[in-house]
Amino acid sequence: MAEEKKNKQTKKNNSKGTAKTASASKTKQVKSTTKSTTTKKKTTQTASSNKAKQTTSKKTVAASKSTPKKAATKTTTKTTPKKSTTKTTTKATAAKSSPKTTSVKSTDKKIVNAENNNKVIQINQKKLIIGIIIIVLVIAFCLVCFFGSNTVSKKYTSSSNTTSETSESGDDSILEQATKESGEVSDDERIEPNDISVDEYLNLYKSSEDSLVLLSKDSCGYCQLALPIIENIIYENHVVINRVDVGDLSSDDTSKLIGSDEYFSEGYGTPLLMVVGNNSIKDKVEGLTTKESYIEFFKQYGFMG
Repeated sequence: MAEEKKNKQTKKNNSKGTAKTASASKTKQVKSTTKSTTTKKKTTQTASSNKAKQTTSKKTVAASKSTPKKAATKTTTKTTPKKSTTKTTTKATAAKSSPKTTSVKSTDKKIVNAENNNKVIQINQKKLIIGIIIIVLVIAFCLVCFFGSNTVSKKYTSSSNTTSETSESGDDSILEQATKESGEVSDDERIEPNDISVDEYLNLYKSSEDSLVLLSKDSCGYCQLALPIIENIIYENHVVINRVDVGDLSSDDTSKLIGSDEYFSEGYGTPLLMVVGNNSIKDKVEGLTTKESYIEFFKQYGFMG
């Protein structure tokens, strides 16, 4: 009985020992499995990290081949000093690009300023041309007025060379004939015309009856030739002729004479023989002519029978 109990006890102990050894072995197995799993995980992680590094290295190599500038920027951005270089390079590139834009803007401004300057120059040129034209017109007007007044004054205060249209025509035959006829008149076969003033002339001009008026002056050479012929006609035919000596007129008398008829507004020459009446100059003989022409003129208006 005692031996059986011992044997049972030993069996129990043996079973307990085996159980302990089994549990211990199980724990060891579990630990070894966990370690193996951890080592596997580590190996897989290291392998994946190596693969990632290889892929990244491949990417960097490819990137360095395709875009070397980008790779340089990527590698430089990893370290702090290289970041500063990238910033400086970007600033430098910005600084390089900015002058182009500023230069473009400046050229645009220059073009606009040049166009504005051209417009201003054109406007100034037009104003200058208009001003020059106005000045030229004013000068021309002044010259016309000046020479016009001089021609008028010269025509009624002319020298021995001043004549009317007939004498200016250059008809030598009339001049020769009148000179011959004037030289043949003797002093006792002449009667002078009636000397009248400008006011008396204006009365004849306004009268209802026609009158003969001769405008002459002593300094006129053609008047000196015409007067003997006219005075001889007066002597022979008793024709009444009135004479105004325009060489001795005052400025007031001159203005009265010129303002009496539109004919005088353009000037006149001497000698001038006129038929006046009813506020008009009905007809006239301008310049020197022959005795026969004077007689025909007198007969035409009834001053001779």
